[in-house]
Amino acid sequence: MRLFVLLATFAMFCGIAFLFKVDDYISLSGRLAMCAMLLFSAITSYVYQEGIFLTYPDYINNVWKQKLILVNADLKIALAAGFILKDTAQITTFFLIVYFVATLPTEIKTCNDKVSVKRANHTGHGNWLFLIKIPALIFFVLWAYYFGLVL
Repeated sequence: MRLFVLLATFAMFCGIAFLFKVDDYISLSGRLAMCAMLLFSAITSYVYQEGIFLTYPDYINNVWKQKLILVNADLKIALAAGFILKDTAQITTFFLIVYFVATLPTEIKTCNDKVSVKRANHTGHGNWLFLIKIPALIFFVLWAYYFGLVL
C-alpha cells in the first residue's frame, strides 16, 4: 500500500506542479510523495497499534513495544517534515535511509509470523510477502537517495 501511495502521489504532484509551471517540479514532487507516504505510514501506525505491536521482536518488553510504536509514528512525521524542504532534505535523507534499514527486522518478522497488521493476528499473507516488502523497502531507500541527494 505504501508503494501505491508513493507512486500515486508522485504522479499527482507532478501533474499539479507541471500545470502551475513550478521550477524543479520533479524533485519537489518526489519529496512530497515521500512525505505523503511517510504520513500515511504514520497514521497507519497510530490506527493499527495492536497489529504493529505483533511485528516487534519478542525480546522487547511489551511496555517498550507500545512506546516504540508511538515514537516510530512520531519519527515518520518528523522525517516527512524534514524531507519536504530542499535545505533539510539532504540530512533527512541520511536519517531516512537509516530508518528504512532499521525497520528491516520488523518487515522480516511480519512475513515470517504471518502478521496481519489490520486484523492484529497471525493470519497474514506469509513468506511470499517477502517478494513485495523487501524490494519495496529497497525502492524506498533508492527513492530517498535520489530525490534527497541527487536531485
